[in-house]
Amino acid sequence: MAAPLREAPETVRSLPGGGSATDLDKFDLNLLKTLDVLLRERNVTRSGQRLGLSQSATSAALARLRRAFDDQLLVRQGRELVLTPYAEVLRAHLTEALEATSRLMALRPRFDPATANRTFTIMTSDYASLVTMHPILARARAQGLSGTVEIVPLRDDFPEQLRRGSIDALLISENIRRTDLPDAAHHCLFTDRFVCAVWRFHPTVSGMISRSQLSSLPYVEYRPGGVISAADRELDRAGVTRQVAVRTESQTLVPYLLRGTPLVSVVPERLARMCQASAGIRWSSSPVPLRPIEQSVVWDRRRGDDAGLQWLISQLTAPPAATASVKAHPTTDTRSPEG
Repeated sequence: MAAPLREAPETVRSLPGGGSATDLDKFDLNLLKTLDVLLRERNVTRSGQRLGLSQSATSAALARLRRAFDDQLLVRQGRELVLTPYAEVLRAHLTEALEATSRLMALRPRFDPATANRTFTIMTSDYASLVTMHPILARARAQGLSGTVEIVPLRDDFPEQLRRGSIDALLISENIRRTDLPDAAHHCLFTDRFVCAVWRFHPTVSGMISRSQLSSLPYVEYRPGGVISAADRELDRAGVTRQVAVRTESQTLVPYLLRGTPLVSVVPERLARMCQASAGIRWSSSPVPLRPIEQSVVWDRRRGDDAGLQWLISQLTAPPAATASVKAHPTTDTRSPEG
């Protein structure tokens, strides 16, 4: 028995001349993506930046959308733009429409990397990119990939972006995935562990960092796009308070912010080893038990018919030598003569 049709919202508007907002013959479907970004950002300038359009072009698109839907969609309230009641209705249905369109456009009977002019979007931290992307990109190019791989930074709306198909794959820690994307398809790429890092000539830390020092010293917090990092989730779970003095969206920048300061932070050991000499840092094991880092690639299991995505996942999950697990080597004091 066929499923009952969903009732159309009562707020469907009439277009000038007797048409309706659902008249596809008169509507440019490319504007749906613009509408989606506008309703999310609620700011014309930021929307234009995300869409790669000038402010004037974005304003013109908004004007076209207002005419098409016979509604203001966004109205000024004080210094902000807010959604009209009709725009709120549109937003819920728009998400469904774009998800379906993304899956439809991705369907291909087969995928040939040498001929498919496709852009793959991967959301990840700069640390995960540093560890994984070079061998993956080299392998993809060796197979003749003619398309583009776009690497974008983590944002706190990553679950929605993955579901909507705005990104193809997500590289993220398992203890974040388990909380925010428990049902997503995933594959562990590599493991690491968290260590405490300070400047090698730190004024008060001479050996292993204690729990009281980790809680009392000024702390560098890594928070990409509003996402609470895996390190901070682990410290919260262990009940370790921090005195946050610096916050950055770049994890690879964290070791360099420690130089010449009394700051402390918790970073992946791979990153600490990579930056030890150039950033002038030393590190030690965490004074509290922290679960190891399991860095996974995550994708939408509903896109099983997308041959291009399956090819991308095969490239991401092929085991290069660089994804071997880091062995634990506690480093209590790596102080050297250099400054």
